[in-house]
Amino acid sequence: GRRRGERGGAGARMRVVQATNATCTSAHGGPRATSGRRRKRWEPRIRKKKERTWNTNVQAVEGELEEGRTTTQRTVAVSAVIVSGVLNLVTHKLALVPLANHIFFLAQFMTVSYVFIYSTTLYVRYKRGYVTQEMLDVPKKTLVLAGMFEAVGLTLGLLGASGLPGAVLPVFSQLILIWQLILSYTLLGRRYPFSQLLGIAMVAVGVATTTNLGSSTATLTVPACARYLCIYILSLGCPAMSILLKEKVFSDYRRKMGRDLDIFVVNTFGSFSQGVSVLLFLPVISRLQGVMLKDIPSYMIEGLFCFFGQGNRHGLDSTGAPLFPLLYIAMNLCFNVSVLRLVRLTSSVLSSMVMATTVPLTILAFMFHLPLLPKPQPVGPFFWPGVWILLAGLAVYNLHDASLAGIRSLRKISGTRSSPHGPPGLEQ
Repeated sequence: GRRRGERGGAGARMRVVQATNATCTSAHGGPRATSGRRRKRWEPRIRKKKERTWNTNVQAVEGELEEGRTTTQRTVAVSAVIVSGVLNLVTHKLALVPLANHIFFLAQFMTVSYVFIYSTTLYVRYKRGYVTQEMLDVPKKTLVLAGMFEAVGLTLGLLGASGLPGAVLPVFSQLILIWQLILSYTLLGRRYPFSQLLGIAMVAVGVATTTNLGSSTATLTVPACARYLCIYILSLGCPAMSILLKEKVFSDYRRKMGRDLDIFVVNTFGSFSQGVSVLLFLPVISRLQGVMLKDIPSYMIEGLFCFFGQGNRHGLDSTGAPLFPLLYIAMNLCFNVSVLRLVRLTSSVLSSMVMATTVPLTILAFMFHLPLLPKPQPVGPFFWPGVWILLAGLAVYNLHDASLAGIRSLRKISGTRSSPHGPPGLEQ
C-alpha cells in the first residue's frame, strides 16, 4: 500500500509538470496556438488604429503648415499694400507737376491704359494655363456693378472735393470704414466683436490726429461746405460697395470651386465696366473738372503732349514728363493689384485699415527732399501720437483673429495623439 501511494503521488506530480510545460509551450507559440490565433485576429484592428493615429498626425501637421503659409502670404500682402500705397501717393504728387492743368486727361488715360493692360495680362495668363475657362465663366453681373459703383464714386468724389479744403480730404476719406461696416453687416451678415470695432475707431482717430484735423477744419464754414461734405461722404459709399462686391466674388468662387479666383479676372471685367461708365458720365465729369464738352478734343491733345514731355509746343511747362507720369501709372497698377490680393486673402475692412496706414507714412515720405517739389515742412506736434494710436488700432483689430487662431491650434494639438512608431509598418 505504501508503494502504491508513492507511485500515485509521483504520477500526480508528473501530470502537474506536464500541464505546466504545455501551458508555457502554448504561450510561446507551441502546439497549442490558441493565443497565436487571437493575436492574428487582433493585428488588423491594431494596424487600423495606428493608421488612423498617423493620418490624424499628418493632417494636423499639414494644417499647421497651411496656416503658416497663409500667415506668410498675408504678411507679404500687407507689406506690398503699404509700400505700393506710399509710392503711389508720392508719384501721384510728382506726376501732377507736369500735368497740373490736365488732371482730367490723366484720369481718362489711366482708365484706358488699365483696361488694355489688364486684358493683355489676362490673355497671357489664360494661354499659359494660370487662368482656366471656369474662372472666365464667373458671373459678370457682380463685376459690372462693381465697376459702375467705382465710376459713380469718382463722379461724386470730384464734385464733393471741389468745395472742400484739400487738407481735410485724407481725414474724411477714413469714413469709408464706416460704410464698409454698414454694408458688410447688411449685405453679408457679418458681425464684428467689440475689439474690432474699437480697432477701427482707433485707426480713424489716429489718421485724424496725424493730419492735425483741428487746424484743418478751422477754415471750414459749415453753411458753405456742408453740402459738399455730404456729397463727399456719400461718394465714399460707392468704392466701399465696389470692394465689397469684389470680396463677395472671391468668397463665392472659393466656396464653390475650392480654390482662389485669379485677380486679373476681377480687375479686367471691373475696369472695363468702369471705363464704359466713365464714358457715360463724361459730360458731368468734364464739367466738374472745368472742361467744356466741346473743348474735350483739344484738351486731350494738349494733355497728350504734356504727358510725353512735349508741352512746349503748346506753350506749357512739362518738366518731369514722361518719367513721373509713367512711374505713377506703374505704382498705381501695383497698388491696385496688391489691394485686391489682400482683399482675396482677408477682407475689405482690413484692407481699408491697411490703406489708412499709408497716410502718415506718406507724410513722412514728403519730409525728404523730392524733385520738383518745394522744401518740405516739419510734421506737427500731434503726428507721432497719432501714429501710435493708428498702430494700436491695427493691433487691437487683429487681436481677435489672432486669439481665434490660437484657440484652433490648441484644439488641434489637444485632439491629436502622437504615434511613437511613425507610419504604420516602419516599427517592423
